[in-house]
Amino acid sequence: MKGLHSPFGIIWQIATATGWTVRQIMWSMSWPAIQMMIADAPSYRSERKGKVKMIESEQEQNSFFGIK
Repeated sequence: MKGLHSPFGIIWQIATATGWTVRQIMWSMSWPAIQMMIADAPSYRSERKGKVKMIESEQEQNSFFGIK
């Protein structure tokens, strides 16, 4: 998923998630309150860092599991 490209994308995201109208978002909410809502929204991030090493032999497998 790509990030939002403009404030209109943020307004669309809020309207979709809450069911509020654009008028409610623009005139009933303060921009700092909207930014705090976005910052606190749940998100998904991959925790995988770097390359995954594949175990290619029985010896590497035994070493990985601490088997002698």
